[in-house]
Amino acid sequence: MFKAYAFALACAALMSSCLPKNRAGTCNAIDSATRVVVHVSSHGTEPAPDYVITDQERIRQLIAFTNARRDVFQPAWTPIPAPTVDAVLYNKDEFVGAIGVGSDFFFLSCTNWKGIRNATATELDDFKRLISPKAND
Repeated sequence: MFKAYAFALACAALMSSCLPKNRAGTCNAIDSATRVVVHVSSHGTEPAPDYVITDQERIRQLIAFTNARRDVFQPAWTPIPAPTVDAVLYNKDEFVGAIGVGSDFFFLSCTNWKGIRNATATELDDFKRLISPKAND
């Protein structure tokens, strides 16, 4: 009995070492951006229009927020989930990065990497506050 248990345990350990692992990576830091295009995905309803943030103070805050969350991973077993809201940062016409959110995660995309990371409810609220449409933008 003990030999069978030890054999099963050894096989499980060996097999788990062969399973694909999440791939970790870090996006490049964003140095500057001149505008942010915010897109809200819709599922079966009238799509919300994209809006643009040009206020440099809000962009600076969003850059700092994004740079603090650059370490992301690509899941081993599933495709990278799509965000429901994303903010794409541009420096003039050049893409410099994107950050988006789902129900409990952040999605980051940059010139060298893309992936997701877990997000707390507080972080999600902070992101939504940073990208909310404002009349004076």
